Amino acid sequence: FIAQQSERNLECLLSIVDALHEHKNHTLKLLKCIFEREQVVNVIKVMASDYAKGKLSTLEVQTKVLQLLYSLQRITLRIVEAIQQWRSRLTRPYAFEWRGINYIFKIIKDCQFIDTCDLNAILPLQLSTYPLCSNLSSLSLFGPQSIGSQEPGQRQGIAITYPMKVNKKTMIPQVSQEFQQRLQRAEVAIYSEHNLQTNLMKELVAINSAGGFLTILDVKHVVPSCSEGIRLNNKVWDKRLQQALNLSCKKLQSKVHSQNMAAADESGLDDADEAASRGQSPEAAATS
Repeated sequence: FIAQQSERNLECLLSIVDALHEHKNHTLKLLKCIFEREQVVNVIKVMASDYAKGKLSTLEVQTKVLQLLYSLQRITLRIVEAIQQWRSRLTRPYAFEWRGINYIFKIIKDCQFIDTCDLNAILPLQLSTYPLCSNLSSLSLFGPQSIGSQEPGQRQGIAITYPMKVNKKTMIPQVSQEFQQRLQRAEVAIYSEHNLQTNLMKELVAINSAGGFLTILDVKHVVPSCSEGIRLNNKVWDKRLQQALNLSCKKLQSKVHSQNMAAADESGLDDADEAASRGQSPEAAATS
């Protein structure tokens, strides 16, 4: 391709460079959003730790955490939608990895932490079920008051303090139906990610077994068969590719096994707690 110097090949090469440049820009924007989100998550974790140590009052924690959740909701929505846009320029819905983990799985992990930490006693948020807080329509009360940060269709809000003082001119922020639908679509995408990646891995293995190779970027205008699989006749490359796919499959299977074991352990602990509350031994509860 590069060896054959022609006007057509030069145009194709420049097109690929442009696609790579665009992919880089989308990736950097996503990483910036992730950096912002991680800051919010870290503050929530610190507050959970401080509350557990008795350094913060219940009312103070409730107010501040809800304000942080407002920010977390907005930035997480931006990330999920940005990942979908990032994938639209690829041949397949590959995972966006951050520090070696699919970042959508990281979102789920963060939600599970918030639901199980000490904050759950005073704020039963159900983030494990609603990772973008779509069930909390009043969360907009805890947003900033600047108009520039409002979602389309949302009224101007007020700064929230306790005790809450509302006068006749105060307008409570309202979440538009469109924004609510965006939240719900993003939540569906988050919980569909595991099946999406499992099916993708199976598809990649099948394409490789048939002797095909998929490019990462979708460049059909240059390589028409890039989405179906380019046929390769290089045994050394085929072997390396097969080894990489096998390793990925093993990692995915190990991750699923670990999640299943963790769920089983948690279920066993719940049974033991229930038995203890009834005055039974865990063995007796298992027998019954």
